[in-house]
Amino acid sequence: MTSHTSTADMLQIHFICTANICRSAYCHARAFYLFDPSRFEVSSSGIQAEEGLPMCAQMHRELERRQPQVLPVSSHQTEIDDLEGADLILTMTASQRDTIVGWWPYIMKRAFTLPQFVEIARRLTWDDPSTAPQDVIDKAFRNRAVAGNTGDIKDPYRQGSEAARSCADTLDTLLMDLAHMLTPVSPRRAAE
Repeated sequence: MTSHTSTADMLQIHFICTANICRSAYCHARAFYLFDPSRFEVSSSGIQAEEGLPMCAQMHRELERRQPQVLPVSSHQTEIDDLEGADLILTMTASQRDTIVGWWPYIMKRAFTLPQFVEIARRLTWDDPSTAPQDVIDKAFRNRAVAGNTGDIKDPYRQGSEAARSCADTLDTLLMDLAHMLTPVSPRRAAE
């Protein structure tokens, strides 16, 4: 097993959903655009993915509406190699998180649902926004109970354009919060 600690302050985040053509693919492409590339590396996969499929058309349209450039993301089956290098593994549902932890129990401390992690991190970083990202992840594992039931992100696949838009809105809010909470703020220096 390789170490999951990132080098050069680069935080590796891996998004997982079912087929890797809607939610996790959207998160991958959107985070690639929104997150600071000098601080974050993002990837995605699906627990039941068929290799090489494009993102579903409705979620792709949502990306095009929200950003000028869209990273081409194709579906990929979740493999242990995807997770070993990840500092943070974010699924769209509790069932998906439980599935991957069942397959590879040693990733448990880094695996959360996206809403769960954001809720925990929000509480942990509120008082100290200078907390290092790896410390936020470690504290989040120790404080899982504070999130309670944060719910799942519903799969918009074949549910129409309104479901895709609603899903994209939810994911955007979570991704922006995630980037904010994992980007430590330097403490102000006292005036001399």
